[in-house]
Amino acid sequence: RREMIRAFSRYAAPRAVLTSTVILPHSMRVVRSSAARMCLHAGTFQTRAMSTTAAAKDERGKVVYDAPFSRIVVYMKYFSLTTCTAGVAAAPALAIASDPSIPLTVRVALPATIGAFGLFTTGFFHWCVKPYVHRLWYDAKSKEFTAEMRSFFVRPRHVTFRLEDMKDITGFAPFASFEVQDGAQLFLHSEGFHDRSVLRALAKRAPGILKDD
Repeated sequence: RREMIRAFSRYAAPRAVLTSTVILPHSMRVVRSSAARMCLHAGTFQTRAMSTTAAAKDERGKVVYDAPFSRIVVYMKYFSLTTCTAGVAAAPALAIASDPSIPLTVRVALPATIGAFGLFTTGFFHWCVKPYVHRLWYDAKSKEFTAEMRSFFVRPRHVTFRLEDMKDITGFAPFASFEVQDGAQLFLHSEGFHDRSVLRALAKRAPGILKDD
């Protein structure tokens, strides 16, 4: 047994060390090359994603307008929706948790009034800021404007129009500057334009843009 151990230590151990010395750097090269390929693919994917996003933005054209009170309007809409949801959700709990000595009609009418008031104020605020344009793009090739507004649930919605589509407001809309052919009403601030030539072109069709400020 001792002779076998000595023989193994003389011949097998150096070969194992030599093999590990040769294989280990090779495996490290494989790992490094694989990691480099993964980083390369990730970078390529990220670059493609960024280029796709940029292409999607370029389809609308150049940003020519940013609303000065866009964040305030968005935050107010979120606050209004939150308070409305809380009021409507709490109405049944208020009716159940009320004093049993109070008449049933009063216990039902009070929470219902609170919920209805929340719905009314939220709906009225949405009606006021519905024409508010948060951002405006202009595509010089198609001569089209793309206006970004917000829906009842604060999701972006877009309206596309041209200069010839603009007209005076036909109905009652105290918070709108002009109207387009499909009936959508829009509101713009004159100080939100990055290009004053665009403002002048729009103001020729809708003088209310200058009057509303």
